[in-house]
Amino acid sequence: MNRQQIFALCFFGVLLALLYQMGLMFRPFVFPVLWAVILAHLCFPLHIRLTAWLGGRESHSAVLLTLAALALVVVPLVVLSVMLVKEAGSADRAVREWIASGGVQQLPDRLSGLPGGPVVREWLERFTGRESDLEQFVLSSAKTFSRFIVGELSDLVRDVFMLVADFLVMMFTLFFFFKDGRHWLASLYALIPLEASHKDKILRARHCRP
Repeated sequence: MNRQQIFALCFFGVLLALLYQMGLMFRPFVFPVLWAVILAHLCFPLHIRLTAWLGGRESHSAVLLTLAALALVVVPLVVLSVMLVKEAGSADRAVREWIASGGVQQLPDRLSGLPGGPVVREWLERFTGRESDLEQFVLSSAKTFSRFIVGELSDLVRDVFMLVADFLVMMFTLFFFFKDGRHWLASLYALIPLEASHKDKILRARHCRP
């Protein structure tokens, strides 16, 4: 092993150690940045064509592609999350109103009027005991369901907030990958202490050569 190879191994060892420490520091942002890397790699050929079509203005192309990713991925996800929160809140209100309006007490009579209802009512009464026990069982189950909805709703709101924050980080990172990705890759390429032919073998993957 010659001196250049030893230096290259030391360089990559130090680089991996630094990347590991940076990963620990930015652990909450690892997945958003990783998704930004994947999207930038997949869309980079389109970015190159769009930049050429815009007369070499990379910033304009980066803005357009980032907005396109925002419209195609983030906006539908946020809308879906808001709808889930809204429906969960509506379900909780419906359960509370049903309990307050005496729906639990009316349930045995309503079951008797449905096809197969008497069988279900008989099974429930056999499972819970007397009819009063059936009402108490349904009331307890409805309240448990209501508490479950409230708990899940708060968790969902928190998860939606974290998801939106992650996507904002991803969009911010994606923009700069589009805008300055080639310059960053060229700088990294120049820092690798190997001959150009060896660098080309390492960076043989498509679009990796700056």
